[in-house]
Amino acid sequence: MDMKHVTKFQKSIFVSLAVLGFVGGMQMSDIINSGDGSSTPTIEAASVRRGQQRINGKWYLFDNNGHYKTGFQWIPEQRKTVYYAGNGQMQYGQQRINGKWYLFDNCTGAMKTGLQWIANQRKTVYYAGNGQMQYGQQRINGKWYLFDNCTGAMKTGLQWIANQRKTVYYAGNGQMQYGQQRINGKWYLFDNCTGSMKTGFQWIANQRKTVYYAGDGQMQYGQQRINGHWYLFDNCTGAMKTGLQYIANQRKTVYYAGNGQMQYGYQTVNGHHYYFNTSTGALEPLPSTGSSKTYAPSNQSTFSLNGHSYAVKSFSGTGTVPADNYVYAWTSLRNYYLFEYYGNAHKELASLHVGSPVVINGQTLHVREIITNVSNDGNAYDLVAGKMQQYKAGWQTCEYAAYGSTLRLWFAN
Repeated sequence: MDMKHVTKFQKSIFVSLAVLGFVGGMQMSDIINSGDGSSTPTIEAASVRRGQQRINGKWYLFDNNGHYKTGFQWIPEQRKTVYYAGNGQMQYGQQRINGKWYLFDNCTGAMKTGLQWIANQRKTVYYAGNGQMQYGQQRINGKWYLFDNCTGAMKTGLQWIANQRKTVYYAGNGQMQYGQQRINGKWYLFDNCTGSMKTGFQWIANQRKTVYYAGDGQMQYGQQRINGHWYLFDNCTGAMKTGLQYIANQRKTVYYAGNGQMQYGYQTVNGHHYYFNTSTGALEPLPSTGSSKTYAPSNQSTFSLNGHSYAVKSFSGTGTVPADNYVYAWTSLRNYYLFEYYGNAHKELASLHVGSPVVINGQTLHVREIITNVSNDGNAYDLVAGKMQQYKAGWQTCEYAAYGSTLRLWFAN
């Protein structure tokens, strides 16, 4: 276009159009001056836009030739990366670019990285250093996190990692946890290296205990049947118990070996011999071996104390004898008798002391030893069996009216 033939009105139109960057398809840099020697400023000097420009409330970025830029751009003086769409306008918030999600500050347009909270979707996501949203397992500042493979949302709680065939646990901050963890009131154990949830028997070294975690990872307590064997775990700590143990709700004493398994039949424990029921594991008196004669009271057997005589019946096994008018001869030990706490004969025992006479089956004996506060367990049986090697007769009763009561023992010659 020949500027010499352009009127002043037309020149003003060109100047206005030049502000927008183009005149008749030409860039404003192509228009050098008015051509008439007037003092009107050149269009180049007045109208070429460079760098960041705010136009109609939108930010643009122009190069030195006045072309607006698109795509990712680094703004060095503000130390930020921003993104300009195809129309040249700066973008904000979440943006999907070439199939990848990015996040730009809602005020400055600066590209965000790291862990970010997306309020309107109520999720925490993670953007890598290149600004792209990440998925799956990610190691961030030495900590493992897990992000949903579709939404990128950070996951918490117990999670199954399919390609590693393990269950792991992420705390509320998204970080994988290790070792013992209390989750919703239940104890779990996670491998110290891989974070994998552990099950089965586990040794807790710093607490010096063996515990058991079920298939769901939760620590177990009390009696547990595992692979066909009975075990017992402390009701508070979960520690596996061994040795002689009293099961209160089943009213029985049982024995667990060093591997924690309940034992049956004849067992030697700390040098003492015991017998445990082959079905229930309950402690029972040692069965007769045939080497010693088992006493079987006759129908005329009597036990007299303080001038009162009581008929004697036999009693086999363990448990509680009837509360009636009889004294019971225990068939497991010769000349050893049982007095039920609520039986009629029990009242005669209170006045007995060392030297008191008793008459058993017509034979007068005298009390030679009284032992109190004896635990009602296998040790009591060993004690009684030993004493009966020294004395002609003995008897026992509970010291108070409750199951598991301690025993009081009398021995006479």
